Amino acid sequence: MQAWQQTVNHHPILRTGLVWEDVEEPLQIVYRQVDIPCEHLDWRGCSVEEQQTKLRAYLQQDRMQGFDLSQIPLMRFAIIRMSDDSYEFLWTYHHILLDGWSLPILLKDVFICYDALSRKTAVQLEHIGHSRTTFAG
Repeated sequence: MQAWQQTVNHHPILRTGLVWEDVEEPLQIVYRQVDIPCEHLDWRGCSVEEQQTKLRAYLQQDRMQGFDLSQIPLMRFAIIRMSDDSYEFLWTYHHILLDGWSLPILLKDVFICYDALSRKTAVQLEHIGHSRTTFAG
């Protein structure tokens, strides 16, 4: 999760919330620090069939939970231990955060962070512009 946290720290959109109540115009707020929620579950005691049933139910509940755009972060994680050496990693995010262009960039940064952490070297992520005009054209 450290690689994900470093990636969140690097990308302002992942630390962004929206405020529209009690203000003249909606505001986009980028927070300095956002801790990402991660639920840890251990299903090793369940049969494979039970695990699959529980996973389907978990995914359905997760979809139903949705997101409150005024509450950050607009994503969450779950790590489910299925066996001694098998895990399911779930990443749920609001579609307002990422599109088909930005998703591969974000995942590349997660893997760069993971690689640097595993090698115990400094993380070197590319500088990203923070201006909306960069994306608006």
